[in-house]
Amino acid sequence: MYLAAWACNTENEDFIQQDSKATLRCYPLKLNEEGMWEGKECFYSGKKATHMAIFARAF
Repeated sequence: MYLAAWACNTENEDFIQQDSKATLRCYPLKLNEEGMWEGKECFYSGKKATHMAIFARAF
Protein backbone atom coordinates (compact mmCIF):
# COMPACT_ATOMS: atom_id res chain seq x y z
CA MET A 1 0.00 0.00 0.00
CA TYR A 2 1.24 3.47 -0.88
CA LEU A 3 0.04 6.86 0.30
CA ALA A 4 0.66 9.43 -2.40
CA ALA A 5 -0.29 12.91 -3.54
CA TRP A 6 -2.74 12.45 -6.42
CA ALA A 7 -4.29 14.65 -9.12
CA CYS A 8 -7.60 12.87 -9.72
CA ASN A 9 -7.71 11.72 -13.36
CA THR A 10 -9.51 8.62 -14.65
CA GLU A 11 -7.18 8.09 -17.61
CA ASN A 12 -4.10 8.19 -15.38
CA GLU A 13 -5.75 5.85 -12.91
CA ASP A 14 -6.49 3.36 -15.71
CA PHE A 15 -2.88 3.52 -16.94
CA ILE A 16 -1.50 2.92 -13.43
CA GLN A 17 -3.78 -0.09 -13.06
CA GLN A 18 -2.68 -1.58 -16.39
CA ASP A 19 1.01 -0.83 -15.83
CA SER A 20 1.45 -1.84 -12.19
CA LYS A 21 -1.77 -3.72 -11.30
CA ALA A 22 -2.27 -1.21 -8.45
CA THR A 23 -5.65 0.44 -7.95
CA LEU A 24 -6.79 3.47 -6.04
CA ARG A 25 -8.22 2.17 -2.77
CA CYS A 26 -9.37 5.25 -0.89
CA TYR A 27 -8.93 8.91 -0.03
CA PRO A 28 -8.13 8.98 3.72
CA LEU A 29 -10.58 11.51 5.16
CA LYS A 30 -8.38 12.86 7.94
CA LEU A 31 -5.43 13.54 5.61
CA ASN A 32 -7.64 15.26 3.05
CA GLU A 33 -9.44 17.37 5.68
CA GLU A 34 -6.10 18.67 6.94
CA GLY A 35 -5.05 19.60 3.38
CA MET A 36 -1.94 17.45 3.49
CA TRP A 37 -1.93 17.45 -0.33
CA GLU A 38 -1.68 21.24 -0.59
CA GLY A 39 1.52 22.39 -2.29
CA LYS A 40 2.39 18.88 -3.52
CA GLU A 41 2.59 17.45 -7.01
CA CYS A 42 0.88 14.30 -8.22
CA PHE A 43 3.29 11.36 -8.06
CA TYR A 44 2.25 10.25 -11.55
CA SER A 45 1.42 13.31 -13.66
CA GLY A 46 3.44 16.01 -11.91
CA LYS A 47 0.36 18.26 -11.87
CA LYS A 48 -0.92 20.02 -8.76
CA ALA A 49 -2.27 17.38 -6.35
CA THR A 50 -5.97 17.38 -5.50
CA HIS A 51 -6.02 14.59 -2.88
CA MET A 52 -3.93 12.24 -0.84
CA ALA A 53 -4.75 8.72 -2.01
CA ILE A 54 -3.89 5.15 -1.12
CA PHE A 55 -2.93 2.82 -3.98
CA ALA A 56 -2.41 -0.91 -3.53
CA ARG A 57 -2.22 -4.22 -5.33
CA ALA A 58 -4.34 -7.25 -4.51
CA PHE A 59 -2.54 -10.57 -4.03
